[in-house]
Amino acid sequence: MTKSLFTNTIDIAAPIDTVQHWLTQPTALPRWNPDVSQVTPLDSQTWDLTRTKTALNQQEQLVLTTTPDSVTYTSTGGRLAYQLEFTLSTTPTGTLVQEKLTPQSSFPGLALMAPVAKQAFHHNLQLLQQLCLTA
Repeated sequence: MTKSLFTNTIDIAAPIDTVQHWLTQPTALPRWNPDVSQVTPLDSQTWDLTRTKTALNQQEQLVLTTTPDSVTYTSTGGRLAYQLEFTLSTTPTGTLVQEKLTPQSSFPGLALMAPVAKQAFHHNLQLLQQLCLTA
């Protein structure tokens, strides 16, 4: 499955390196994704994530990859394997972040959950925005 489920965009009034810093620190995920309760490093590029609230992926493994203008989380080990790509570009006011969720496996009813998931992920982007501006 290679078609993206949704895309979110947010403009963060912070330099691109600040935004990329927070995106490349999985142990900081609970600061901007409140559903993630525990992040355990497995090696230099892989983390085990645990959520306390009921979620599609209660537990999953996250692999982090980066380029100069993107950060990608690849999730496996949960009920839904997915790739979450953050594309970063400089704007006159800071950094434009485009977030794209692409399922890597099928899951019954996923299309019906897409609007709720899109809203939840956008809320997390707003929390990332606050973190970039205050931390």
